[in-house]
Amino acid sequence: MFIKWRHEETREGTTRWYAYLAESKRINGKPRQKVITYLASIEQGEDGRWIKRDTFWYSILCSMMHAGLHPKVCRDTLSLLGKRVSKPSYDEWDVLWHKEHDSWRKNHRWEKEKVNLRSVALERYQEYFEDILL
Repeated sequence: MFIKWRHEETREGTTRWYAYLAESKRINGKPRQKVITYLASIEQGEDGRWIKRDTFWYSILCSMMHAGLHPKVCRDTLSLLGKRVSKPSYDEWDVLWHKEHDSWRKNHRWEKEKVNLRSVALERYQEYFEDILL
């Protein structure tokens, strides 16, 4: 598996990068790339710095959760992405997780019961990713 990057220039002069998890297979003897899942996008300013890096990494975690990827694939994916966009420290991950999760919970319009069930699921995912991030 590998990370497939696509980019486009924005009107503001920045570059938006899109990251996809893909795999390469041979079909009828010819190499083909298959996108497994879209991971996230991030903007790069004119000065080369990443804009909203924390949201990028949170989106990646959510994308991998929804795709149901094996923990080893998640670790490898995070490592590959970290070569281009610096990964947050464990403490930054922890703050990011709680900030984004609380924001999601406040803005979601599901009934209270479903949100509570979703919160439990997200807490399980957090434990799952703690193994990956350590």
